[in-house]
Amino acid sequence: MPGGWKIPAVVLIVFAAGVGGYVATRPDPSPAVTTAKNGLAQYPQAEFTLADGEGKGLVQAYCSACHSLAPVITHGGYDAEEWAKTVSKMRKQYGAPIDDGTAEQITAYLQEHYTAPPPPLEGTNNPPYSTPRAGG
Repeated sequence: MPGGWKIPAVVLIVFAAGVGGYVATRPDPSPAVTTAKNGLAQYPQAEFTLADGEGKGLVQAYCSACHSLAPVITHGGYDAEEWAKTVSKMRKQYGAPIDDGTAEQITAYLQEHYTAPPPPLEGTNNPPYSTPRAGG
C-alpha cells in the first residue's frame, strides 16, 4: 500500500494470541452469562414486578415500552401530585402515546401503589433511587 502502514502478519498473530491468552486466563470480572440467541454475554438484570392492582397492565405496557420499571418501583417517594406531573410529562415532553382516559388510570394506579418511598436497599441505609425533583 503506497503511503500506508504495513504490519507483518506475524505481529498481528502474536498480538491476537496475547490478547486471547489474557482473556482466557484472567479472573472473571463479572457474573456474565451467555444465554442470548446470538451467543453474546448478557449481564443479569434486576427483576422488577409491579404491585397487583387495577392499572398494573397499563403501567406494564405503556411505561415499559420506553424504559424499565425501575423508576416506577424504586422512585424517591413521589406524592400523588408528582405522579400526575410525571405521567403528563411522559405524554407531552416525550410523546408517550397515551390517551386521556388511559393516563388517568395509570396515574391512579401509581398514586395508589407508589406514593410511599420504597424501603432502603437491602443491607444499607441508602435509598434505591433518586429524590424527586421539583417541576415536571
